Amino acid sequence: MVIVLISQTHIQPKIYYQYILKFSYINLNESFYLLQVPSVSYKNLLQELAQKEGFPLPVYATTSVFSNHSAAFISTVEMQSTTFQGEPGNTKKQAEMNAAKVAFQHFEDSKSLKY
Repeated sequence: MVIVLISQTHIQPKIYYQYILKFSYINLNESFYLLQVPSVSYKNLLQELAQKEGFPLPVYATTSVFSNHSAAFISTVEMQSTTFQGEPGNTKKQAEMNAAKVAFQHFEDSKSLKY
């Protein structure tokens, strides 16, 4: 998640990115608004791509791996008879997002090679 600070004084947003990078704690007052900009959802992008291209919807499979009292999840996604595996994630949702990212990037790269 990206945090963006917007001021009523209309200072350019990139200045606020510098503040975010410089300070781990920022005192917000009434003249600032805190906005949360959601990160990219590769699961949504992959589903939209499948619908746009007329492909069957992606199918996810997730397994959990336990080691030293911690858990990790590994997901695969199948689309167009191809299975893609992403990096392990701390949650099932993150593991699925990682797999969707690999698949989405594959199809985007394939589209760019056609043109």
